[in-house]
Amino acid sequence: MGLGLVASTGLDAEGYRLPLVALGGLALAVLVGALLAAKGAGILVAVAGLGAAYVGGLALREDGSALDPQAPLHAAGLLVVAELALLSVELRGAATMSGRFLVRRSALLGALVLLTIALGTAILVIAQVPVGGGVGWTAVGVVAAAAALMLLVRRAGHRSEAR
Repeated sequence: MGLGLVASTGLDAEGYRLPLVALGGLALAVLVGALLAAKGAGILVAVAGLGAAYVGGLALREDGSALDPQAPLHAAGLLVVAELALLSVELRGAATMSGRFLVRRSALLGALVLLTIALGTAILVIAQVPVGGGVGWTAVGVVAAAAALMLLVRRAGHRSEAR
């Protein structure tokens, strides 16, 4: 699955294939190392590297469009790589595995993959809807950004008081 993600990233970025595939290959090497060492943190770094290679490919697209109709599939692929790698680390050293456990975990992963694809597709559809610009929408954006910043500052203040 990881090789497929790297290959699709390399196929989409015509002029920059080598650096993007090298980044994806490095991420896969980190993933293999993390699996051999049974380290979950390495899996996080590897999946972030695979995601970075994909985002780099989007940023360097020739057509200038950052919207990729395959993005939900790529996101689902990253989810599958991360979950299966973490499951591999979790099950390391386990003498026996319950068949029910694997069936439940597989069903959950399948449901999460379908949800990822559905939400990703919905976001792509919404992003393509033309919205008129203007001062009104700019004001709404400024108010939303200010509210988000106030919430973050308030939350950080509560955390520092708790210590």
